[in-house]
Amino acid sequence: MISSSHNIDQKVMQISSLNAEIQALKSQFAETRTQAMYMRLETEVKSKLSNRGFVSSVTPPTKIIIE
Repeated sequence: MISSSHNIDQKVMQISSLNAEIQALKSQFAETRTQAMYMRLETEVKSKLSNRGFVSSVTPPTKIIIE
């Protein structure tokens, strides 16, 4: 009886720690997804590329029509 109670307590503690780990991983995922969305913004890409010497085109792209 005492051993089964002890085992149940261990399982409850394990479940609690796993739930805390799940919450931490969910928040880390949300933060990483937010950072990735920010890095994909056109203005962010332009600023990073301008630091490397790239400039955006002045002329718009032309459409190629194949008939």
